[in-house]
Amino acid sequence: MEIRLKFGQRELDLELSSRAEFTLLRTPEVHLTTTEAEVIEQALESPVASHSFEEFFLPKDRVAVIVPDKTRKCKVHTVLPFLLERLERIGLSAKNFVLLFANGTHAHQSEAEKMSILGAKIYRKYSNQENDAHDAPTFRTLGHTARGTPVSIHQSVASADKVLVVSEVLHHYFAGFGGGAKMVMPGAASYDSIVHNHRLTLTEDGDFHPLCYDGNLEGNPVYEDIVDASRFYPPTFYLGVVLNEDGNIFHAIAGDIVEAHRKESLFADHYYSVPFPELADLVIVSAGGAPRDVNFVQAHKSIHHAHYAVKEGGVILCVAECSEGVGSETLLDWFKYSDRKEMGEALSSRYTLHGHTALSLRKKLDSSHIVLYSSLLSKSVSAMGMLPASTPAEAIRTSESFLPSRYTCLIIENGGTCLPRREQFSNSQSPRTVES
Repeated sequence: MEIRLKFGQRELDLELSSRAEFTLLRTPEVHLTTTEAEVIEQALESPVASHSFEEFFLPKDRVAVIVPDKTRKCKVHTVLPFLLERLERIGLSAKNFVLLFANGTHAHQSEAEKMSILGAKIYRKYSNQENDAHDAPTFRTLGHTARGTPVSIHQSVASADKVLVVSEVLHHYFAGFGGGAKMVMPGAASYDSIVHNHRLTLTEDGDFHPLCYDGNLEGNPVYEDIVDASRFYPPTFYLGVVLNEDGNIFHAIAGDIVEAHRKESLFADHYYSVPFPELADLVIVSAGGAPRDVNFVQAHKSIHHAHYAVKEGGVILCVAECSEGVGSETLLDWFKYSDRKEMGEALSSRYTLHGHTALSLRKKLDSSHIVLYSSLLSKSVSAMGMLPASTPAEAIRTSESFLPSRYTCLIIENGGTCLPRREQFSNSQSPRTVES
């Protein structure tokens, strides 16, 4: 049997063994009954916990428009024209706007990459900036959260009269969900602010906080800190979208950046959470191609999703190009510690960004083997405790070396979005469908 999986900007064929019983896990098919334009317009016409779009913005407002960087999908080039045209009808001109890419601590983007995200017309018409978390003079500290996080925000946001935020909404492995106020903290925040917020992922003894997990907002200290920071922002209007398996917008919500995002998170949780009958010996997962596998920090999210579906002592085989490398200057350093306990103790006393990513991966390696087919150097993959494979065939052979003569296998084609949730199937249950 052969399957085709996304790998960067291309697809690769993986020849599967006759030793296995395979099950494909994917998000439900969406029956599109409206166009993307209609989905966006409907959201704007019914904002959640907010004045209408036309009442929210005034003709003389200076508006900071925050959009995702290249590591996220959102179809910004489709969404922004609707928003900017509405703003211009209100009376705002191009000089009223600055577009800010919510890079957080991510790498800078080329001009070609920024044009690809925004679309050529908007790229040429409006000025844009990128968040550089290490460029201290570009930030203004507006206050501190109840947990002591400095709310140091990019000056283009801090000095704006109003803020407009656009994002995709999907699960996040420690903040509960991506999008919403997370686009500002950490998206438009300073390095110190981001580190202080992300440090909340860990307990005092250096373990993962029990309430920091996919889909959970209640009691999640990272999420609660992000929301707390939002009280310092200028008045903010939000548009969040959900994309189907084909990358098309089929659901959207607009309004208050906290309340609208929480409501859209419920929808995203229903759509992206996919039930499966039993844990598998092997889980084969693709991050879903670019941009979800642009580097290992991003690809790790698909490994995280896959680990929910694998048996103790089983194997996760991840296919992720990682064309831009590991994606962190500090991640590999954490693997010098001999075990998870030692790593956790070090994190507790001298946390650095992506330390929690290292701990998350180490915890998975304590219960399963992880094989990675990527463009990373083999020594980098091995340093993180994973098993590198130079070809898809080698990846299968290495995986099978840990498996019984007959084994079960789950295939997740889009691991960056599909979240396996173990549920008991009944006779009344059938593959879910969702209408836009």
